[in-house]
Amino acid sequence: MRRSKSGANAIVSFALGHPLALVIAGVASTHLPAEPNRTPERAIRAIAQRFLAEIEEPQLREAVRAASVVRRVTRSLLGALMPSLHDDLLFDRLARLPFVGSAHDGLTIHDAVREAIRTDLEAIDPLTCQRYRRAAWRQLNHEAKSAAFGNLWRYSADLIFLIDNPTVREAFFPRGVAKFYVERARAGDGVEILSISGEHEGREAALIIEGWWTQLPTSFSVVRDGGGQIVGFYCLLDPADAAPSMVRRDPLTWAWSKHLLQRPLSKGKTSLFLRRWLSREHGEGPSPVQAAAWLDIKRHYLEHRPRLQRVYLALMNVTPYAEVASGLDIQIMDEPAVSIGDASYRSLSLDMGERSVDGWLTRLAAVELGTEQDGLLDERRKALMVDGRAIVLTPKEFDVMRYLAARQGETVARIELLNDVWGLKYDLGGNVVDAIIARLRKKLGSLAGVIETRHGHGYIYRSPGPDFRSAVKSPVPRQLGQKANSERSSSR
Repeated sequence: MRRSKSGANAIVSFALGHPLALVIAGVASTHLPAEPNRTPERAIRAIAQRFLAEIEEPQLREAVRAASVVRRVTRSLLGALMPSLHDDLLFDRLARLPFVGSAHDGLTIHDAVREAIRTDLEAIDPLTCQRYRRAAWRQLNHEAKSAAFGNLWRYSADLIFLIDNPTVREAFFPRGVAKFYVERARAGDGVEILSISGEHEGREAALIIEGWWTQLPTSFSVVRDGGGQIVGFYCLLDPADAAPSMVRRDPLTWAWSKHLLQRPLSKGKTSLFLRRWLSREHGEGPSPVQAAAWLDIKRHYLEHRPRLQRVYLALMNVTPYAEVASGLDIQIMDEPAVSIGDASYRSLSLDMGERSVDGWLTRLAAVELGTEQDGLLDERRKALMVDGRAIVLTPKEFDVMRYLAARQGETVARIELLNDVWGLKYDLGGNVVDAIIARLRKKLGSLAGVIETRHGHGYIYRSPGPDFRSAVKSPVPRQLGQKANSERSSSR
């Protein structure tokens, strides 16, 4: 059967250049019954179902379905996805399937086949699909905590893959960026960068950008089109690398620096200032150029973990990014707008928490999958979840609770809290820590025992697991409690 040019283009576009996908889509378009509404996507789904039907072994067929929800599958991950199955050879049989590739870090189902099988699973059995995703999240989160630094990026990619939220997906896997590439700015790129800044922000703002270009040119990256022309740029800097005089001269970085003094980072953590990003055609607005810049910026996030805790940025118009910001847990700062010339900017911040980028990605996946880290601290709402109710925390209460929870099972000294949460170098003898702990316990109610006091040492956080909760729900009988109290009193 002869294919139309538009049909061939649709197949190539869908296959994204993958040889197996081209074969599958081509076979689908020529051998399946002709239908006026048949698309390459529908055709490839039908072929994927044929792949599954040809796998005679039920357990292997189910393993393919389970593996379709993850970016890569390892032996341990397959065991978590199918915990009731104890078959050490299943992973090896999965590896021998014609549409499964092997690498040193696991197995991957061919993109086109995986997406077709996963889409079909979501449509016919969404509960099973969600169960697989939750199991994968728990296992990956567990393994990432002890992974070597060089392997952390793999776990980050695996966690991102589990997130279906289109806003988050677009942020990490933007469409339309293939025709652009991003690179560190060269010595001769300053003229183009300043031209773009002046065009969209005015002379005063461009002078500030010129100052950064002069003082810290390594903080600039440019976006180029297929012809090598600069179509956008961004400036991302570590404030520790910046000259204090330049930080004070720039109203935005000066505001962010003061915020850091008021809300200090945890010990050993760092921040980044995303000073500006602009495209020549759309300015700060959403565009493929902006998406290419954001994708490269997230690469810097990964490179700076596990020390990166907070990122600051600014926008003249927050509205186009409101949904994206909310989906990525980026907060509009409760600070007055900053004016530079005729331009007015609102500051935003992304606080990733103690576990840096990996903790942030884990939270994004956990929120979507309905499986918070221990079901108690809701990071997005800055609240405690107690008996099904959200109890809002003050900023300092939230910081202390998150600090303790990130060190679950470890004794945290009072001076650590003062250093890392309050930014105080010495214990001045006040009771600010005691007061916050007391308020947290009051808000925790029946779960107050998750924060234990170790007299002379500090505090320890215990996750409210099933055993803890059942103990709270089944209190000790009054007579037994009286006996225990009597025994403790007599032993003193």
